[in-house]
Amino acid sequence: MWPNLDWSGYLGAFYRLLAEANRPSPTLQKENNLFRFANGQEEMSEKVVSLPIGIHGRHGTIEAAVIKGDAPLLLSRSTMKSLVL
Repeated sequence: MWPNLDWSGYLGAFYRLLAEANRPSPTLQKENNLFRFANGQEEMSEKVVSLPIGIHGRHGTIEAAVIKGDAPLLLSRSTMKSLVL
């Protein structure tokens, strides 16, 4: 596992599920992203995780910024459009 990440949330649970199912592990890379939320707060992310997914028989990856705290996985509009479910 990667050091300095909070593994108590969804990311840790997802990593463990993949390991138990003998699926490829998520990969992590350094990438800076600044997020501005509707309430005016800003959050800087320094890492992006590439998550292997499978939905309705289609397989691929989703890249998600890793932020501090216990936040759910948020998908961009472009990501949701590309899934075309």
